[in-house]
Amino acid sequence: MNPYALEGLKRSPSLIRRLTSKLSESQLKEPTAPDRFSPHEVAAHLALWEAEALTRMRLALKNDCPEVHDWAHSDDEFAEVCAKHTTADFLDLFELNREKTLALLSNIKSDEWGACVRHELNGNMTIHDMAGMQLGHDVYHIDQIAEAAGV
Repeated sequence: MNPYALEGLKRSPSLIRRLTSKLSESQLKEPTAPDRFSPHEVAAHLALWEAEALTRMRLALKNDCPEVHDWAHSDDEFAEVCAKHTTADFLDLFELNREKTLALLSNIKSDEWGACVRHELNGNMTIHDMAGMQLGHDVYHIDQIAEAAGV
């Protein structure tokens, strides 16, 4: 894996925390566009998704390309989770889960990067693919929060 990709994965949580710290409570709760998350919801989404991505990587290492389903939480379930926790809580969980992901990725042998899961919509996804997707996913939401922060 490209060392800059691992460095980007390492830095994303602190960058997101710095950006969200520039937002008022009302800005944290305001969706950035009609069909997009609020920055608070982004923090929840990233925390929950990081745990799911880590689970999938671990599955890929232990099994021969097991099938995984699309990440699905109902809007009501997600709203309920978001209402129970602060943005800071979600950012803490995101950082914790990302540290676990980085620990796993830092110890993967070169031949293990090709271990995969079979996603019901996207087909086979290697650990290399998943790590790259996480970095792109981070950047997508970093841009969204930066826009809300006016930077």
